[in-house]
Amino acid sequence: MKTILSKNVNEALLCGVRMMSEKSNVRNISPRGQETIECIEPVCTIYTHPRERVLFEPARDANPFFHLMESLWILAGRNDVEWIAQFNKNIATYSDNGETFHGAYGHRLRYVVCNGRNHQDQLEEVVHLLKEDSNTRRAVLQIWNAGIDLNVNSKDLPCNDLIFLKIRDGKLIMTVCNRSNDMIWGAYGANAVHFSILQEYIAAKVGVEVGVYRQVSDSYHVYTNNPQWKVLREIYASPTDSIDCDWYTFPNDPRVKQFSVKRIEPFPLIRNSSLWDLELADFMSETDAIIDKCEMIKRTFEEPFFNCVAVHVFNTWKTYKHCRKHGAPLTPAIEMAENIAAIDWKIACVKWLERRGDIK
Repeated sequence: MKTILSKNVNEALLCGVRMMSEKSNVRNISPRGQETIECIEPVCTIYTHPRERVLFEPARDANPFFHLMESLWILAGRNDVEWIAQFNKNIATYSDNGETFHGAYGHRLRYVVCNGRNHQDQLEEVVHLLKEDSNTRRAVLQIWNAGIDLNVNSKDLPCNDLIFLKIRDGKLIMTVCNRSNDMIWGAYGANAVHFSILQEYIAAKVGVEVGVYRQVSDSYHVYTNNPQWKVLREIYASPTDSIDCDWYTFPNDPRVKQFSVKRIEPFPLIRNSSLWDLELADFMSETDAIIDKCEMIKRTFEEPFFNCVAVHVFNTWKTYKHCRKHGAPLTPAIEMAENIAAIDWKIACVKWLERRGDIK
């Protein structure tokens, strides 16, 4: 097994590109006719600072709006296409019926049938277990379900299948097992955000700190026709290059000099664990009501994450879509993004908008 030890997702991406650029590490495969290079061995990515979850690399051009909103959609236990597709219309192509997703992680974690008990909430159960026994080795979350997944023809079979959780030295350690992991879009894109947020959520509910996050990828791969792969390989492939990719500590990095920051501290996800789920439900309800409208959230929330981060990320997206619809410059969207209190998400949103162009 290959191991990538990284501080955060930005370092992990660089290490992954360099590893996959070595011909001795990979083989060629073509699942479903798609040309792919796959690491010969499974890969374990270790994040020592998983809360540093925002990917800044411009060549990757990750959509921060989609990543953050999908994380909330997952924690809300949703499986509907309409809500999440407003941030990424291409995701709808993975639905079998155009209305719901077969393998939606959040729905499977929040709503399962087990031993005749309908709608068992795995997250609630695992929080209770970890609170009762901080030394337990039985805190396991299941996403893959052989009864409905094995040998089933679906566009949306879960790639992340099993999650192990344990508390050691007062910190929540998480290991995610993944059967099929695209390095660029999955491992160091969506997965780094979704699961580190899940880890922080559970840690806050239990009342412990966030520890190490490990992602074990059995088929760690890259699609060779991905244009981002070609660009990233050109930038990072040479092991002799000295590239500072720890974007969370950049005193004078010209890529983000406009923000005048020397150190990014991730914004806490939860202040009041009892209130947070209620406000998540309210946030989803508020946004459900304006899916098809160029309207923004107007209400206030008690939880700082919603009031100071999520609301402004959502409103920035709505402003962006309004500007696009009317062929207008994106300046109002960038100005809206300045309200985002989480510095990492603010930088990612502003830079993503700037890359869309049309700024006057």
